[in-house]
Amino acid sequence: MPLTAAEPTAHKPIEPPQSMVHGKVTDTEGQPLAGVNITVESSNQGTISELDGSFTVQAAPDDVLLFTMVGLKPLTMPIAGRDVIILQMEEEVTQLGEVVLNAGYYTVSERERTGSIEKLTSADIEKQPISNPLAPLQGRMPGVYVQQSTGLPGGDFKIRIRGTNSLRPNGNEPLYIIDGVPFPSTAITDSRVGSASVTSSPLNNINPMDIASMEILKDADATAIYGSRGANGVVLITTKKGNTGKLKFNVHLQTGTARIAHNMDLLNTEQYLQMREEAFANDNAVPTPANAPDLTVWDRDRHTDWQDELLGGTAHMNNVQLSASGGNAQTTFRLAGGFRNETTILPASFGVKKINGSLNLNHRSLDGRFNATVTANFVHDQSDMLSGLLLFPALKLAPNAPEPYDENGDLNWADNTWSNPLAELEKKYKSSTANLITNAHIAYRPLPGLELSSALGYNTLSARESQYTPHASIRPSYRAFTPRSANRNTSAVDTWIWEPQITYETALGKFRLTTMAGATLQKTTAQRYVVNAKGFNSDALMENFQAATTLQIYEDSETEYKYQAIFARANLSIDGTYFFNLTGRRDGSSRFGPGRQYGNFGALGAAWIFTNERIFGNGTVLSFGKLRGSYGTTGNDQIGNYQYLNLWSPVSQPYQNISGLAPSRLYNPNFGWETNTKLEAALDLGFFNDRLMLSAGYFQNRSSDQLVGLPLPGTTGFTTVQSNLPATVENTGWEFQLTTKNVETDNFQWNTSMNLSILRNRLLEYPDLENSPYASTYVVGEPLSVQSGYRYTGVHPTTGVYEFEDVNGDGFLSFPDDVQVLGDLSVDFFGGVQNTFQWGGLGLEFLVQGAKQMGTSAAFTFDPPGFLSNQPIEVLDRWQEPGDVANVQRYASTYNAAAFTYYDLLVSDYPLVDASFLRLRNVSLSYDIPLPSRAKIGVRCYLQGQNLVTITNYKGLDPENPGANQIPNLKQYTLGLQLNF
Repeated sequence: MPLTAAEPTAHKPIEPPQSMVHGKVTDTEGQPLAGVNITVESSNQGTISELDGSFTVQAAPDDVLLFTMVGLKPLTMPIAGRDVIILQMEEEVTQLGEVVLNAGYYTVSERERTGSIEKLTSADIEKQPISNPLAPLQGRMPGVYVQQSTGLPGGDFKIRIRGTNSLRPNGNEPLYIIDGVPFPSTAITDSRVGSASVTSSPLNNINPMDIASMEILKDADATAIYGSRGANGVVLITTKKGNTGKLKFNVHLQTGTARIAHNMDLLNTEQYLQMREEAFANDNAVPTPANAPDLTVWDRDRHTDWQDELLGGTAHMNNVQLSASGGNAQTTFRLAGGFRNETTILPASFGVKKINGSLNLNHRSLDGRFNATVTANFVHDQSDMLSGLLLFPALKLAPNAPEPYDENGDLNWADNTWSNPLAELEKKYKSSTANLITNAHIAYRPLPGLELSSALGYNTLSARESQYTPHASIRPSYRAFTPRSANRNTSAVDTWIWEPQITYETALGKFRLTTMAGATLQKTTAQRYVVNAKGFNSDALMENFQAATTLQIYEDSETEYKYQAIFARANLSIDGTYFFNLTGRRDGSSRFGPGRQYGNFGALGAAWIFTNERIFGNGTVLSFGKLRGSYGTTGNDQIGNYQYLNLWSPVSQPYQNISGLAPSRLYNPNFGWETNTKLEAALDLGFFNDRLMLSAGYFQNRSSDQLVGLPLPGTTGFTTVQSNLPATVENTGWEFQLTTKNVETDNFQWNTSMNLSILRNRLLEYPDLENSPYASTYVVGEPLSVQSGYRYTGVHPTTGVYEFEDVNGDGFLSFPDDVQVLGDLSVDFFGGVQNTFQWGGLGLEFLVQGAKQMGTSAAFTFDPPGFLSNQPIEVLDRWQEPGDVANVQRYASTYNAAAFTYYDLLVSDYPLVDASFLRLRNVSLSYDIPLPSRAKIGVRCYLQGQNLVTITNYKGLDPENPGANQIPNLKQYTLGLQLNF
């Protein structure tokens, strides 16, 4: 039988064994990336990364994974037999902005966001020598106006996000969230103690060098998930975290100086004495040592520039920050600490010393299903900072006033003929503030797409401050009836917050749905004890209150605020083109009475990326286009605790040695939430492959049910009772933002970013306003900053005194008949232009900030011209004889008809002046020193400047703070060195 060859049998190729590969995707700063597409190259199957950046995919050991996401550079990663893959993705060369935005309870890509969120990264923050996290926001974000209150270290900042919503001055602060923990928005120091100290900002207790990013949530879509706390916007601060890899160290050193940038033009001695003599001649009065020591006692040839003498010093700053970070695929850490010391321009060694420390630990299980994060940030500062009390003597002291010190180095009182301004430096102020923020977050994914998480946070902010007024600071002739006194404040605010949360994400074809639900339980306890002590026998004993003969307790209180809420979110994405975001929250607050404690808030946001439609194809001119809008409500409960209850307070003076109680607040449980309704529509465009990005948006916010005092007849014993008034405040505005990549080559890059905000604020309605306590403050249809008063018409050529419009024609200047609406002090528009240049290792960046606004003239600070007080140079244009046409009335030496008319001038439109400005806010020049790779160290040095040039027509010290009530912003220069190894 012949042998035949067997027919070959076809077999399927043997496939390599499949296994589950786990991993995590982050950006270059270690922040998780959600929504990254992970595709197995051989099978074209894949998955999407979760909210925490984790993913699980089935693949062979020799497969290759492809990671893609809009706005990020595609990344190819061979599996190479690994079970766990941790990787970072870099931004694509595009102008879509920051790729991932933190919206608080969730993250969203810049491309897919439906709400209005602005972001600032550590790269921007570290280019400014600042100690307060709000400072780098100035001029960089549309709709966010930040104003620095003083140039002294530790001073306060005012922030307004899309305008002023509440009639209450303390009801317009945004919500601050730091690593998931609410943070106080008002100072913990007490004005009754700190009258000699700087009004401080609680955010000074956050180290800017530890911040990874700051997000500002503005519209209803972004803020409604915070419910009652999001009416005035939300500021989210995220601190830095560790990265995987070898242990890395960072050393950051800074040193700098600062001085006042501009002095006012005041009278010299010759001009001043001429003014004084003319004033006495106008009044037919005779100068005497009692009423005119400057003319009869002091040296008439002496001249002192008191601005240079009292405010002309140089402030110094030194800052040292150290950090270490590293870890492996499962666990990363970052440990940091530092010290900062700032002095002042005042003629004494006052300043602020601050130490800080932070710790971040992140751990994930091998299978990527469990994650845990622990953060802790601590800042402690000590201050002996006096306030700007020397500002007024610097402006108003006669230029021929005596020497501050005698030949023995003691304070010179010149035979009790003046109040020596340097006596203020004998006052003592000490404060110690400590802030600890901790947060623990755990998350577990029992099923694909399902995540259970819980966050527990704690913040404690405490302060102890004391102020001493010894006899050495009191004019000798006053000491007999002015006792030594001291004030002390001990305060603390402790906040606990627990937020469990469940998130589920699923995809079906072109649809991707993300849902989330959670709850918030928060408790805040505030304690304050303020006491005044008098009757010390010696200045040396004043720090021991047992040495006082009289103690008066100003306040001894402990208040408790409880807050609870449930919230939910549903986000639907259709084909990566249509996006819908629905959020809702039900809040409960202990600040309202029974039956009014709960409020419901929510919002709907939508976006359409219309350039994904076929009609646009793959256009190169218009590369990106998105329409977005939102509508919803948020709330406000910033009224203090127990406002609905009857309040009885101890009387300060006992009756027959028995202390009593007096009613101080009426019971009213019927008021509830202040409500803010927000509407927004916006258009985002990208041109030329997103090298040019333009965003334009319009918003309308209406705040109703204003929580203010309802007027009561005086016969009730009270003038007001806390209530909701049907008053409505409206803020509308346009916001524009433009970013461009002007030049981009291998060796040179030039980028520009511009923003402009045009805002309008007005009181829409306020029933029975004319009979309310605010009748002389607000006007329906006008901004809340409206200024009402007399209309100034000039100096009468015959009498030489100021004249005003007589509205009712009765021949007299009378209130309120002759009062008119004069203008307002709101900012009409503001913005900034930032340019960044990079040439190899050399970088240059500068920011120009501007604002169009009205302000109060610095003349508001001065006494009537002719008094024993220096004056601005403009007073030389005064009336001297009948027929003169002048801008300043005749000089007066004492309180007479002309002097009293001057005070009418201060409540007229005369002090309202243009305070617009254009300021070179920040310049940063840096150089990365090239070193051999074997050195294994990166060295960067830089020079920074703040407030270098200001262009303005304003005649005062600083147009940013019109008037002359605060030390102006300082011109600063800083040298820095960074080492990475």
